[in-house]
Amino acid sequence: MANSPFSLSKILGWLKSFLSQLPCPIEGFNMRDVKVKEDGDGDAFSSLFVFSANPSKSETYSVGDRTYHYDGQNLTDVEGNPIDVNVLLRATNIKAVFAPILTGINAMNPENVKKANPLLDVLLGTDRPDNYYHQNNGKGLLGVNLAKEGALKYQATSYGGKNWTWGYIADDYLQYGLECEAPGKEPGYIENQTLDKCGKLIAEYLVDQEIITNPSELKIDIYTFALPILVRIQAWLAEYYDAACKKYLGKTETVDEKYKTEEGAQEVAQIADSTKQINVTFQKITGSTSFYMTAIKANYSPTEVLADLDEVVGQDEFIDALSEEPTTYEIKVDDEGFDIEPCEECIECNPCESLCEVFKAGIRAYRNLYILHWMASGNDMMKLHVLAEEMYGELIQEIDTVGELLVEKQATVPQLDFPCDYIAIQQYDFQTGLDHIKSLIQTYIDCIDYAYCNQDSDVQSTLDEWLRYWKKQLNYFVERQEI
Repeated sequence: MANSPFSLSKILGWLKSFLSQLPCPIEGFNMRDVKVKEDGDGDAFSSLFVFSANPSKSETYSVGDRTYHYDGQNLTDVEGNPIDVNVLLRATNIKAVFAPILTGINAMNPENVKKANPLLDVLLGTDRPDNYYHQNNGKGLLGVNLAKEGALKYQATSYGGKNWTWGYIADDYLQYGLECEAPGKEPGYIENQTLDKCGKLIAEYLVDQEIITNPSELKIDIYTFALPILVRIQAWLAEYYDAACKKYLGKTETVDEKYKTEEGAQEVAQIADSTKQINVTFQKITGSTSFYMTAIKANYSPTEVLADLDEVVGQDEFIDALSEEPTTYEIKVDDEGFDIEPCEECIECNPCESLCEVFKAGIRAYRNLYILHWMASGNDMMKLHVLAEEMYGELIQEIDTVGELLVEKQATVPQLDFPCDYIAIQQYDFQTGLDHIKSLIQTYIDCIDYAYCNQDSDVQSTLDEWLRYWKKQLNYFVERQEI
């Protein structure tokens, strides 16, 4: 059997994209965040949804026959209370449900992997072209694309005394725990429920806490709550199948013939040059799940790099694999997700490379703050004019410090003709100016964060002061002035 095309990092990357496009499962609410997590070694999977009433610029907002009022910042009920709620759905009997399939996978051998194998019919489809797992090919439990409408109800296949579709799994086989919590209200917990019952209980919780008056006011798509869990179980099952194939059936390496030619080699080199890539060194703290990031080097923007690393280290599988010895990983990033491979040697990062990014980001922010300073207009013209001046006054001092550090360490600074994304030369009212300031500050903070782990402790102390200053500016002064 050849190498399976399965890659857990790829499916987790696809999951990130899937979650970002997930529709809101409660009509009339805004889904601010959704996360999915494995609890234990496949024992349970949970999805956490964070909701707020749908922000609107109108004065009132209706859900069913009930009217809510908009106070300029939050939608509130008739008593003036914000309508926010967190919902955690947890599937708790995963291994019991999939016991027949896991037993069958463990019994695989070269002799019983045949076209008519009922287990593989369930996992890979009855009309599968081979015994590979192929993501989103529409065949079997592992290949069906759960993001597509109707994916839960494709034709069932029987194995181990059960009919298998993701619809049966979600509705009839899995048991769920449910947690609901609204700020300032008593949380609600319940275990061992069906999916359908969980949908009813969400509405009952909101009634019980006097957030709504009648469960019929809410339209809840409970399948959307379950989808992140089902997708993550699918990835777990695919990983289990792939590992068994490698263990029991062996593997052989294959090489695409075109890559053996000189032209093919050049094509591969060009692809490699354009690939987003991160080299990062991690070290787990002894006796904990915490870790240090001790070095980082990447070939694309620090803001995107940090966002991608947040996604990688948010996966329990990756954290579990970290060593208490410094280990470097090469992470290749594309639209499908991440390919993650440990490297034999830790990277040695030139601290000046990332300091140059701080230097450039500071100058970009400085130049654009000057535009906001000059072009401030409207009733609050002076507020924007003065705020921008205060910020570029701080920035010019930090730019000077970084420039001196670079000369100290490498005897020169970057050429100052680097590309700069200037905001338009036009009039800016206070609120529009704040939006630009937030973006400029956040990008500058990201560059400092990116450079931080590559620096000596004395430089890190300086960067700590800057980070504290700019985070306070962003999270306190800027955020509190927004309408």
